[in-house]
Amino acid sequence: MSLRSTKRRCQTSSYVKNSIVIHRGFYDANLFVAQTTQPKVAPMSTSKCHKENRRQVCNHWTARFYYHTPVAFYSSGKVEKDPADTAKAGAGVLDKNGQIRMMSSSGIRIRTPEIEGVGVVRTRYPIMPVHGEGSPVWKELNALKEMSMHMNRYASLYEERPGQMTSNDSNSDLDGIVHYQLSLTYMDPPGEHSHDFFLNKEEVDELKRGVHIMVTTSLDLGHEHELELVYRHNRVKILRCDKLSACWDGHGNFAKEVQF
Repeated sequence: MSLRSTKRRCQTSSYVKNSIVIHRGFYDANLFVAQTTQPKVAPMSTSKCHKENRRQVCNHWTARFYYHTPVAFYSSGKVEKDPADTAKAGAGVLDKNGQIRMMSSSGIRIRTPEIEGVGVVRTRYPIMPVHGEGSPVWKELNALKEMSMHMNRYASLYEERPGQMTSNDSNSDLDGIVHYQLSLTYMDPPGEHSHDFFLNKEEVDELKRGVHIMVTTSLDLGHEHELELVYRHNRVKILRCDKLSACWDGHGNFAKEVQF
């Protein structure tokens, strides 16, 4: 067995119309699940086919499941399926003589079926998360985790740029930072003003690949803006300003790059 990090959500099919999102974890952003790599475990395969452009397209899946416990081990001689258990009730396995034996999955269940002389055994319990949302420690810890996992994106927030040697050059902290400015507005109120925001080179590259970027502008005349940025016509465009199609105080829809 091996542990591998995986996403909390997965889709049951790559075919869009039949795609179903399943939550694999409850609380942790990083979920580790057991994956069988033992070659002695016989694989099980399944296929699903559908018509696409007048031709049949099939998807095939192969996985290794561990059915090692004889069904006869349990008092009733059968295994009833619990809705919370993802394994099958049983599977036919060939013994060394080539005869099919009904075997039960050997994974951890919520409760085992009745075992003669033992009874029902509970083997799985929920682990409730420790509530910490909203506390200063929780906020700082999650901010630190976000910065640690995306160092290039948040490089401008570090006192020393990640992976960069110290330098006496006063402009070294500005390397890789792109300065943008919103168009000047004369609407009254609030009055003539503009706003600035900064992106690093990685964020600009993400914009050019079609990724939407969220930024907060500088504070001017007592207010700031939350911007959703996209890249259009070789320019940075403001798709949403404070969740509106345009800024309430009259800024234009394109930001201007400012040279340092």
